[in-house]
Amino acid sequence: MVRFGAAVEICYHIAAACMIASGRPGSQVCLHARPSLARLGTEKLQFADQKTHIEWARVNVETLRILQAHDPKQCYRLLATGELSRQAAANYFSAENTKAFQQALIDVYESAHRYWKGQHPGDKPAALRDVQIEYSGIHSAFVEKYGAHIARQIAKGEAFPALPNGAPRPAAGGASPESGDAGDAASTMALTCEARIAQLDAVLERPQPMASAMRDTLLR
Repeated sequence: MVRFGAAVEICYHIAAACMIASGRPGSQVCLHARPSLARLGTEKLQFADQKTHIEWARVNVETLRILQAHDPKQCYRLLATGELSRQAAANYFSAENTKAFQQALIDVYESAHRYWKGQHPGDKPAALRDVQIEYSGIHSAFVEKYGAHIARQIAKGEAFPALPNGAPRPAAGGASPESGDAGDAASTMALTCEARIAQLDAVLERPQPMASAMRDTLLR
C-alpha cells in the first residue's frame, strides 16, 4: 500500500490491527482508542466518496442509538463535545458494532487515499436546491414533533453546547444541569439525542447522492 503520511498510516494500521485483535486481550486497547479514532475518521471524511459517507453515517447513528439506550447523558455528551468516555467505549458496544466501526474507519482512509491518488469514483452530487427542499421538509416535521429549540439545535450550523467542565448541557430554552432541575435537564438531553437519531435515520432513507449531501450538512 502506498504511504498515506505518517499519522494517517498509523491510524489505518491501528484500525486494521484492532479488527484482527477483536475478542483477544489486546482488543481492550482498541476499545479505549475508539474516541480518538472516531475523531480522526471524521477529519478525513471530507475526502471520502458518497458510499463511504453513508457507511460512516450509519455507524455514527448506531453509536448514538446504543448510547441513548444505555445512558442518554453519554449520547448527548458525544453530540455536545465529540467525546466518548472510555467507560462507554469499553462497555456499551457489541463486538459486531465495534467491527463495523473499525471497518468503516478503514474504508474512510482507503477512500481518502484513492482521492489523494486521483482515483475517486466520480460521484454525481445532488442539486443544492433539491437538498434544501428535502432538508426543509425534515426540519419542519421535527419542529412539530420535538419543538422549535431542539429542532433548531439539531439543524445546520447549530452547535451542541457543553458546560465548562465538559458536562453536557441541553439546548438554549431547555433546563440545564446547573439550573437545579436535573430531571428536566436529563429529559431534554434524552429528547435531543432521540431527535438527532431520528433526523439521521430520515437522511439515510434518501438516495445516496441526497443522503451524502445532507450528511455533510449535519456531521461536519
